[in-house]
Amino acid sequence: MGERIAMEGVGLRPRLSVAIDEAKAAARRRNVLATDIGVIYEQYRHRVFLWCLRIARNVEDAEDLT
Repeated sequence: MGERIAMEGVGLRPRLSVAIDEAKAAARRRNVLATDIGVIYEQYRHRVFLWCLRIARNVEDAEDLT
């Protein structure tokens, strides 16, 4: 019960390797997010256009909304 476990990298300043790994992970997330949004847009673009067309009842307005 009185045993203490030392934890590396815990404290106010993370180790440099941890900061670099977090920076790489953040860059990877931004890249994946940008790619995924493009894929999602292409997948649902026509469906969203039809939904906008049904509401706006005007092709030009539906194109603007899409």
